[in-house]
Amino acid sequence: MDIYFSLLILTIPFLCMLVPFFFKKVNRYKWFIGCISLLLLFMLAANFKTSKEYSRPNIIFILADDLGYGDLGVYPNENPNGRISTPSIDKLASEGTQWYQLYAGHTICAPSRASLLLGLHSGHTPIRGNAKVPLPKESVTFTKLLQSHGYKTALIGKWGLGEVDDSGAPHHHGIDYFFGYLDQVAAHDYYPTSLYENTKIFKLPQNENNRKTTYSHDLFTAKAIDYIQANAHSSKPFYLQLSYTIPHAGIKNSIDGMPVPDQGIYADKNWPEVEKNFAAMVTRLDTDVGRIMDFLEALDLDKNTLVIFSSDNGAHNEGGHSYQFFNSSGGLKGWKRSLHDGGIRTPFIARWPGYVPVRVDTKSVWSFVDLFPTFTELAGISHTALPPRLDGMSRVRNLLGIEKTEIAPFLYYEFCCRGDFRRAVRMGDWKAVQENQNSKILLYNITADPGEVNDVSEKNYIVMGRIKTILSQEHVENPDFPTNPCNPTYC
Repeated sequence: MDIYFSLLILTIPFLCMLVPFFFKKVNRYKWFIGCISLLLLFMLAANFKTSKEYSRPNIIFILADDLGYGDLGVYPNENPNGRISTPSIDKLASEGTQWYQLYAGHTICAPSRASLLLGLHSGHTPIRGNAKVPLPKESVTFTKLLQSHGYKTALIGKWGLGEVDDSGAPHHHGIDYFFGYLDQVAAHDYYPTSLYENTKIFKLPQNENNRKTTYSHDLFTAKAIDYIQANAHSSKPFYLQLSYTIPHAGIKNSIDGMPVPDQGIYADKNWPEVEKNFAAMVTRLDTDVGRIMDFLEALDLDKNTLVIFSSDNGAHNEGGHSYQFFNSSGGLKGWKRSLHDGGIRTPFIARWPGYVPVRVDTKSVWSFVDLFPTFTELAGISHTALPPRLDGMSRVRNLLGIEKTEIAPFLYYEFCCRGDFRRAVRMGDWKAVQENQNSKILLYNITADPGEVNDVSEKNYIVMGRIKTILSQEHVENPDFPTNPCNPTYC
């Protein structure tokens, strides 16, 4: 916002109101009415001025897998074992906006990705766990809308919402080009013998017979660069979702549980081997984010490309890796599969030179469900074209720095896991968590108590009443994910 312009146009009508006090022959009533009308017009002008004009940008959404809030150098983290080096992502943050209170769609992979694409929270999404339930073909994804309004669309990496021959296949949901893993369990193998390119099998014979020749992550980066190159001079903007699988655990619960081609700068660290591998995976991810940013700049595409970096959920504790070793939750309580903030609050960084300001936003509270209306607004799609029910709202004004702080009315989460129906609500400064159907609802002042240590439910009856209303209203039954009892395979 141009503050000097705004002050000027709002000052002139007030000066106008002083005129009758110096010129007695002026009809004060008519003059004041005129000045107030002028004030309203100037306020509209000020608001117009604060709306940044832009052409429809390319959008690149880089999504890590199970990366913790504290795994990046740019987020606060006190850790005696040392920090993981992430200079490229730190640089991305220094050139854009970094959010501290952004939430993923869920605490595990599939429902988080469904929430992102559909703009619905986990009480409304058709996919609420990691069971093999495909995304219904009639689902309205923001990629379908981008596609129908002139965007080219691609997803490279992990899909996890359906197979090639069912309703959840990417081509049914607005994805022009797909390369990667369709099945999320298959995505645990970093040296696969095949992947999918659109609907065709893409063979990797060099990885057969347990050979570790082609690391899938490296292939995803190469394909992303190829896609950007191919669309650099297109008349159509593009949306690219680069859904990396790093640093998700691999197949085996051992040293091989965090597979990586080499340990890089961590090889000589006095750390457990699995933690060297984990750190090397994150730094490899960071290096490739840097490669993509350098490539965009070399093509002079970065000025009209919104780049967002985030993770699908909180830090994991699998494959022999301990989330505590690097304090991956950054002091937040919990990790992947928890509805405490360590399981659902995620790093979130956006860069778009000239539009997204350089700042740190520690106060705004919103989530993946807001990205559907945000992306469609950036694409110039009328709100009348959106589905009648979305749980999110556009955050374009917060993204562009016009509104310095935006706080969602509430965020709702639910998760059936190992027999427990877990739920959580974030509402302003308050965070409520219920671990199962029969347990007490715990309440925290998340602003004063980010570690969710002190239950204050007994002292805040009015707040608890509002929380209970949200819990009772936001769950819609889904026959594929019954809650009583919960299926233990959902998580």
